[in-house]
Amino acid sequence: GVQEQKGRWSRIACSLGDIVLEAVRVNGTSPYETTIAQYAPQWCRVEYDQLTGTRIVRLIVEYVAFEATVVDKDGAVIETGLTSRYVRVVDDVGTRAWKDGKPIASETGDHGAGVTPVAHLVCVPYTDPEHGLWAAHGLEGCLAAVDSMLTQIQAIGARHGNPILGVVGARFTD
Repeated sequence: GVQEQKGRWSRIACSLGDIVLEAVRVNGTSPYETTIAQYAPQWCRVEYDQLTGTRIVRLIVEYVAFEATVVDKDGAVIETGLTSRYVRVVDDVGTRAWKDGKPIASETGDHGAGVTPVAHLVCVPYTDPEHGLWAAHGLEGCLAAVDSMLTQIQAIGARHGNPILGVVGARFTD
């Protein structure tokens, strides 16, 4: 499904600065089925090797998720408000996962890849390889000026009750 997802992944990387992808084995028996899991950068700690800083040695994913909404037998939606803490660690040996501190057996084990099956896609590299800059880095001042101008135009329009714009000094011919 990479071809179907690549546009979404690119937009996430451009808007957030980076994105983390993991090749995940879906089943435990041969022939192996794999899929690609995508993680938002705010959930991840990507650790690189100390010597070159180019090889990923470990990924730690951690986030709090809301539990699924419950629907009772009469069709009434019951918001439980419950959350759970999910932690996943991927390295060159295997994967380990926990939900609320309890191991998840179906997501824990050796993956057999020999390397950490993770790709860290960075939009604009920065001094720290673990983080990237978003696509519009450096344009913040320009965007703020345009936003300010649009806000002023809206304020004038609101104060003066839909003013009619006029053109001065221009001549229109056939």
